[in-house]
Amino acid sequence: MGKELDWKLVEVLRRIEAGDTAFDPADTSKQAFQDFQPLACALVEAQRQGHVDGVMPLKESNGGKLEYRTVIVTGNLTHRGRQLLEKAQGQLTPTDQALNGAFGQLPDPHLRSQWDKALSRRQSDPSGAITAARSFLESTQKWILEQGGISTSDRKTLLFATLKQVGLTDQGVPMSGLLKDIDNLLLSIAQVRNKHGDAHGPSDASSDLTSAEAALCVNVAGALGLFLLECHQAQSKV
Repeated sequence: MGKELDWKLVEVLRRIEAGDTAFDPADTSKQAFQDFQPLACALVEAQRQGHVDGVMPLKESNGGKLEYRTVIVTGNLTHRGRQLLEKAQGQLTPTDQALNGAFGQLPDPHLRSQWDKALSRRQSDPSGAITAARSFLESTQKWILEQGGISTSDRKTLLFATLKQVGLTDQGVPMSGLLKDIDNLLLSIAQVRNKHGDAHGPSDASSDLTSAEAALCVNVAGALGLFLLECHQAQSKV
């Protein structure tokens, strides 16, 4: 059996290949700063292992401890780095690949970061993958609404507001069945996340979740997110 892929390393290499050159915390909060550290470490490790030929990490004091504040990529992927991505490519689903293409057209790197987190956790951290997938889906809907000047924090009305924004509530009875199915899928993901995800701390059942089940939840969330993004892009062109 081959050596298991380091999915965090794969995540940063994918982003570098897509053109990302500056990596920072999602915002200025303490939590975002802490969440950024594993990503920064993966970037430094990518250079150490010879996957990228130029990385410049910058640190600052945080509670008396030096931690990464930003990481600048000054070089390109090496042959070894591209080989690792080719190896990982065989484990991507069509939805993964389609989303990677869609992200290249989006101005919000936060969505890309959340999706990469969900992907990278599918194998190594199933419960964390579900949490990241659900966060990605919610953030996608909020991003779409923000493009229309709409802001909501009510999760119960988030889906309907998003569907209305992209014009899907005006397509008659046949579409209503699809919208109901989408809503049920979202609810199912939320229920799995509440039982197994790490957003509320580990539960006794968390260890029962398999990587295959986590992959199912991530793939469903990705497919729904891609569907909404494509509907939004089509609506924007009208």
